[in-house]
Amino acid sequence: MSRVVLDITRSISRLGRGPATGIDRVEAELFTEVTAKWPDALLSVSLGQRFFLLTPDAARKLLASAFPSDWWGRRQIEWQIARHAIARGALMDAGRLAANAGASVWVNVGHTGLERTLLKSLGENGISRCVMVHDVIPLDHPDWSRPTPTQRFVERMQAVSAQANVVIYPSSASQKAAERWFTTWGRVPEGHVLAHGATREFKTPARPIPNHFLAIGTVEPRKGYDLLCEMWESPATQPNHLTIIGQKGWAETALYDWINALERVTWLQNATDQQLEEALLSCSALLFPSRAEGAGLPVAEALQAGVPVIASDLPVLRELYGDTLTYVATPSVEAWRTALNTVSQNRHNPPVPPRFSWRSHLDLIEREMRRS
Repeated sequence: MSRVVLDITRSISRLGRGPATGIDRVEAELFTEVTAKWPDALLSVSLGQRFFLLTPDAARKLLASAFPSDWWGRRQIEWQIARHAIARGALMDAGRLAANAGASVWVNVGHTGLERTLLKSLGENGISRCVMVHDVIPLDHPDWSRPTPTQRFVERMQAVSAQANVVIYPSSASQKAAERWFTTWGRVPEGHVLAHGATREFKTPARPIPNHFLAIGTVEPRKGYDLLCEMWESPATQPNHLTIIGQKGWAETALYDWINALERVTWLQNATDQQLEEALLSCSALLFPSRAEGAGLPVAEALQAGVPVIASDLPVLRELYGDTLTYVATPSVEAWRTALNTVSQNRHNPPVPPRFSWRSHLDLIEREMRRS
């Protein structure tokens, strides 16, 4: 028997903590795709120094449950995992537990649960370790991340460099950035560039409301919300309305106060999937002033919905989306306002939605199953 194990530690860690982030959605999509292709697949969860294996049905029930975001909620989650696990043990025994369950490939796409002890144990038991690295922004731009998470990220990426058999990247830009670091650490795993598949399907066409714009993403420094605030603070940007959908990340409270003080800006910190879809389908354009990205999932979603996108001129966005976006090369209010006006005047000519698929990811996993 040859089984796939998909790690869902990130999804478990996010239970009760608000709307899904881009990486959360990627993990959720791969959960759906992997378990559809391989119904006997297993799901792994790391909790501290403990390791658990779950069946797809048990994992689905757990992920569909509601838990409070406090310490009591975390305890409930841990109890439910322990109760429904088909195998459990110390992290150092993860490889043996997975091998005994018939696993040949372990897949991690969530940037979480990448402890060196775990990866080493899996490898020692003949299990191929396939890891997705979305970006290494905390390494390249540590000033855009909190110190403690950055250090944890360093340790996880060092573990990937030392132990992973295969690394998947959503873009060649993210591959080049990651492999520069892997080279300094002494080992560069086999790498593959596979663009993300579709993370959301839209069953109704876009119906844009004139002068309504949307920004999606965690509210933190690298996302460029300060530029949008400066734009909407200016009378010249009126009568446009901006909706921001995104949770607080890390930033000085001054940025949050600035957003809340703007009259023609609505900030939805806990938007549901339905609210996000409605906002996306009714906006004149998605604004994406990010300073650094690994793939830019909101851009892919907007294009799939037939919504124009105005974005920072980042190499990764040009690689993935080509000329389907309106790029702003200069991070200035004047340049962005000009782009807004241009797109507004041409809103009756939406972009042609590209085709996205997870097939290449599943093919790579299947190849690793044959190789193990």
